[in-house]
Amino acid sequence: AKMLEAVTLNPQLGVAHSALAGFLYAEKDYAGAAAAADKALALDPKDARSLRVAVEANTALGNKARAKEASAALAAIDPKAAAMDLFNQGVREYNAGAMPAALKLFEQSLAADPDYPKTHYMLGMCYVSQGDNAKAKQHMESFIAVAAADDADLATAKEMLSYLK
Repeated sequence: AKMLEAVTLNPQLGVAHSALAGFLYAEKDYAGAAAAADKALALDPKDARSLRVAVEANTALGNKARAKEASAALAAIDPKAAAMDLFNQGVREYNAGAMPAALKLFEQSLAADPDYPKTHYMLGMCYVSQGDNAKAKQHMESFIAVAAADDADLATAKEMLSYLK
C-alpha cells in the first residue's frame, strides 16, 4: 500500500516504481510487475533491479521480445546478472526439452560470465543430449575443475565424464 501511495504522490520516484515492480513480481502479478518495471526504467534505464524484474516478468508473460530487450540492457550494465538471467532462461528451455534454444542461451551465459561453473555443466548436458560427446566432455571437465566440492552436480558430472571417455 505504501509503495502505491509513493508512486501516486510522486510518479517521478523511480525507486518506488522499482520496489513496486519487485513486490508485484513476488506476488506473481507479472503484468503489474512488468508495467511497474517499465515505469521505473523510463525514469532510470540503468536500474538493474527493474531490468531483472522486466526480464523475468515478461518471460512469465510470454513477451519474449521485451524480455530479450531487457536482458540485453541488463547485460550492458551488469554482465554477471545478465549471465545468470540467461542461465535461468536456458534451464527453463532445457527442462522443456528445447535443446537448441537452451544451448544458445547457455553459450550466451558463458560468454557473459565465463566463471560461472554451472553453465559448463548445463552445456555438457546439452551436448550429451545432442550426441556431441567431444564438446560434452570439454564442458564437464571445465565444470569439474572449478565446481565447489559440495556441488550437488559434481558426482553426476564425474560419472558422465567416465562414460564420455
